[in-house]
Amino acid sequence: DEVQTLKYCVHNVADAVADAYPDTAIQIWKHSAESLIADTTVKAYQQAAPYLQKAQTMLQKKGRKKEWEAYLKDLRTTHVRKWRLLEVLDGLSGKRIID
Repeated sequence: DEVQTLKYCVHNVADAVADAYPDTAIQIWKHSAESLIADTTVKAYQQAAPYLQKAQTMLQKKGRKKEWEAYLKDLRTTHVRKWRLLEVLDGLSGKRIID
């Protein structure tokens, strides 16, 4: 499928340029995650997690932790009713699902 091939290529580009062009890579990862989140399935939320993790790692590596926290808060606010997504986001922020 051409769409899947294109997505795969874009993700490879993001990984390849991450060190030289972190903002470009971050934008690609965020866009990929947001596209998956829009599918509103548990599987899509789980597939979005690695892209969000990459964005989080790069932002923190570049000393932009507050930017990540604001983005995560925005995702939570925008998708407050998607409790399965919130569970995935909790995993990214290190929150335990069950105490």
